[in-house]
Amino acid sequence: MLELINDILDISKAESGNMDYVPESVNIEEIIDGTIMFVSPMAKKKAIDLHVSFKHEYPDMQADRMKFKEVMYNLLNNAIKFTPEKGEVQVTTKIIDEKLHVSVSDTGIGIPEGKFKSIFDPFKQVDSSANRKFGGTGLGLSLVKKYVEMHDGEVWVESEIGKGSTFTFTVPLK
Repeated sequence: MLELINDILDISKAESGNMDYVPESVNIEEIIDGTIMFVSPMAKKKAIDLHVSFKHEYPDMQADRMKFKEVMYNLLNNAIKFTPEKGEVQVTTKIIDEKLHVSVSDTGIGIPEGKFKSIFDPFKQVDSSANRKFGGTGLGLSLVKKYVEMHDGEVWVESEIGKGSTFTFTVPLK
């Protein structure tokens, strides 16, 4: 319940423009590794393999540490939640045109193409039926979008039903 209240407050602050954005020099590799360690017990419960691939020499960059951690946590948490037992979750980073690209891919249930945009809206979920299999508030991806946009970035999804999803976001290297 407390998590739901905090998420609602965060969405309200972000939408009203009252959310603080506090950039500092951060090592993104350390943030990603730390988030992987944090979610690894959830993955182990389902025998999901977690992999990370840094496809560049990793620079420090300017980012809001807490918001970047929250983006990574929400994407990894969703990937693990929607991936069946013995599946895989992969985090890949690369730099293209002075932008950091971070992708979180899974071998999960996938998302119908018609839902690609709406899943980033507050309280929207792919399955919103009363007897849905997966829990959650429908705020995680909305927060991801808001936080990525605070970093002057973009987020999108590519997915195929039954084969998995890849959420990618970009953040300019400043």
